[in-house]
Amino acid sequence: MNVGFIGLGRMGAGMAANLLKAGHQVTVYNRTPGKTDVLVAQGAKAAAQVSDACRGEAVITMLSNDDAVESVAFGKDGIVNSLPAGGIHVSSSTISVALSDKLTQAHAKAGQRFVSAPVFGRPAAAAAGQLNIVVGGERAAVKAAMPLFEAMVKRLECSNDDFIHTTEERHHRSSEEIWRRMEANGDIYLDKYAGWYSVRDEAYYAEDETHLNEQKVRVSSKTGTPVEWVEEESYFFKLSAYQDKLLELFARPNYVLPKERLNEVASFVRGGLQAIPKGQYEGAMSLGLNYWKMNALIVLPQAIQKVIPGIVNSFIGLFMDTTLVLIIGLQELLGQAQASAHDPHWLGTEHTALAFVSIVYFIFCFAMSRYSQFLERKLAKGYKR
Repeated sequence: MNVGFIGLGRMGAGMAANLLKAGHQVTVYNRTPGKTDVLVAQGAKAAAQVSDACRGEAVITMLSNDDAVESVAFGKDGIVNSLPAGGIHVSSSTISVALSDKLTQAHAKAGQRFVSAPVFGRPAAAAAGQLNIVVGGERAAVKAAMPLFEAMVKRLECSNDDFIHTTEERHHRSSEEIWRRMEANGDIYLDKYAGWYSVRDEAYYAEDETHLNEQKVRVSSKTGTPVEWVEEESYFFKLSAYQDKLLELFARPNYVLPKERLNEVASFVRGGLQAIPKGQYEGAMSLGLNYWKMNALIVLPQAIQKVIPGIVNSFIGLFMDTTLVLIIGLQELLGQAQASAHDPHWLGTEHTALAFVSIVYFIFCFAMSRYSQFLERKLAKGYKR
């Protein structure tokens, strides 16, 4: 396809490069002209202004926010006034619903089409062709732009027997049925997602992945882009309900590949998966608890409760497998009992020694198990009235 690409930031540059590798004719535009040089060297054409990037079948915008998209979409030399009739404007930025509606109406009035296709991932994923893309728009427009999206999927070396568009009726029916079944099983719950979010990177960062710069502005330590604290409601899948089933699957030969990752994945699952009951954050905030008290008194106890079974299993395994049981001061208890069978002074009593070892293991394991149940009841704050 003959496509224009506007916005060559850390994300856009990688996306445009992958379109070139897929064989598309790409005309690039960026407010800072120097950013087009690398892509021109790879075969792209440089546009002197926005309108020059809108001469083909489609134009993709990858910009930071609503204001940036509006500035290139409207105006005398903007996309709406420059794109040919039937042309497609693909917005890969995360923009508001209001702006998406405005663009849809403006392009329709001009005889053009608009497709919203926000991407998810970091700049490294964009460069590697490993972004996730969510596409929405008129079915015919989405189908016409599909070669652009499929080119990025092919960069992952994926193959498929059937390509299902998200606009198809069969996809709608399947998605609705999956949601209904998960809801009926109690696998979905409403909660809040919070974290440091970078609009430019379109990514969340942990606290230790950010820092305050010289201007006292919190930025991503990796990309240097500003971040802001964002809290939003979202639906979560109760992964903890499937912990045992996942571990059973992991035990199958070659289920997790490469094999060296098996222990890492299994340890993550054994450590407990997220399942904090609905309404806990709201309840804590209604009591006037600050961030630290909310986590210390409400969230952390429940999180510990969820991982206690996994922790106890690890302790029991460690106790049973260790070659030096310091608790009772013997070097490999079972080995000592077996060695007694060959000692002339203990002939005929080996069964007594093995019975004693069994009792010792049972007492310790039973005690740890009972104590873990006590902790689970004590920390069950999410279920107390």
